[in-house]
Amino acid sequence: MQICKAFLAIASVLLIALIAFPGAHAQGSWTWETHTYIVVSPNPVGVNQPVTILVWLDHAPPQTSFLEYYGWNYTILITDPTGKSITIGPIESDPVGTAYYVFTPEIIGTYKIQGRFEETVINIVSPVGLMLLPRGTHYFKESYSRVVELVVQQETVEPWPEVPLPSSYWERPINAEFREWYKIAGNWLGMPFAESFINKYTKAPESPHIVWTKELTLGGIVGGEAGCGTNYYAGLLYENKFTPYIISGRLYYNMFWATFGAAEQLRGVICVDLRTGEELWRKEDMPQLSAAQIVIFNSGTQSGATAYLWSTVGSDWIIYDAYTGRQFTKITNSKGSLSSRFGPCGEMLVPILDGRNNRLALWNSTLCITRGAFGFFAQTYRPYSYTSIDWSRGVQYNVSIPDVPGVQSTGVIDIENMVLVAESVITVEGKSPTFVHVGYDLKTGSQIWIKNWTNVGWGAGGTSAPGLIGYWGKGSGEGVYMFFEKEKCSGTS
Repeated sequence: MQICKAFLAIASVLLIALIAFPGAHAQGSWTWETHTYIVVSPNPVGVNQPVTILVWLDHAPPQTSFLEYYGWNYTILITDPTGKSITIGPIESDPVGTAYYVFTPEIIGTYKIQGRFEETVINIVSPVGLMLLPRGTHYFKESYSRVVELVVQQETVEPWPEVPLPSSYWERPINAEFREWYKIAGNWLGMPFAESFINKYTKAPESPHIVWTKELTLGGIVGGEAGCGTNYYAGLLYENKFTPYIISGRLYYNMFWATFGAAEQLRGVICVDLRTGEELWRKEDMPQLSAAQIVIFNSGTQSGATAYLWSTVGSDWIIYDAYTGRQFTKITNSKGSLSSRFGPCGEMLVPILDGRNNRLALWNSTLCITRGAFGFFAQTYRPYSYTSIDWSRGVQYNVSIPDVPGVQSTGVIDIENMVLVAESVITVEGKSPTFVHVGYDLKTGSQIWIKNWTNVGWGAGGTSAPGLIGYWGKGSGEGVYMFFEKEKCSGTS
């Protein structure tokens, strides 16, 4: 509640600041007095317990470009109980001029904490958007906040008690105040083959039982003239009839199953309540689902998660609202293949390796939605703001990579550790092939290692499918990838 009141106070001050312009000391030039404020909470606090430092200015940062967001830069000055100085920053503010930092004191005693705003000169060529300043040069003077004394004690300060996990029946939506319930409220977004077959955040029942059933196609024995032992074809190997996605207790699945050699683009998506099986909506004209996504986007104007469904039609990737099935936008002229690989905030990541031209690119769905927006609105995630978006806007990088013998292609992708392992196969008639494995840092596109393997045979797939088969991701840089070596399966980190 105190934080809410603080933001209300900030908003009131900003309104006054935007209305009252200072006197100009020269034509097209203005000088602005500034006042920096700071709050540290909780105070007092136990040693090795985190505190939040909130810093703000009495002016909102003026926007200077339609293409890039501009925020104030703050420095946090800390003096620990021994007299040692610690400088944090610069930290960029949100659109109303506020920034925060989480600090963990490690020494018992009194810390002194102060916020600083450095003198800033801004040239406004043309007023931009909602935060208007006249054309000219604006000088925002340096200012310091008051000094806050943070008392750090041996005793732990008890945090606000969390709502315990349920011991009986519960339902969705889960109250946002029940923060610890994330441990049992997992979603299923359809991770790619061999990368994840587990759901870390969903507790399985101790005694599994059937809650509800729904027929998908003909099954069981055919009967009659088909004779004994003839069943309907299940298609479980290559024509799976059920490829589900689950978001917040809603189950999404395609109305028809994909088949090899299908002559038409299949359509139809159904959403049902996972607990009851009740059909919530049905879109018969909606292209079949290719992915589901939950995006976490935190900025000065938006904070929280939003959920989406994705379909592909030709080179178009179409985004839908997961709650209603309403189409938001489509991404045109796409390259690569849409897949359920996500970054730390749910951004969809699509690596593209061009082994013939020695290029590595990474496409980022969040970048595609936000890039090119007016600075203020670049602080929001609104795919419904566009009828269509060109795929190229989401290219995070497209870099040249070193040449390797043969033609390298994507082997395995470890998104958790942001590593791509490529493979090139060099063959000489009558001899065992040489496998060239190359590791790339997906954060930058740079090559991080290269290794040759000889006398390992072709592997289980023969000449048509040699080498790499997948990885075992342990996290924290400890992932292990695997490949076939003659009659045994080898792994390497």
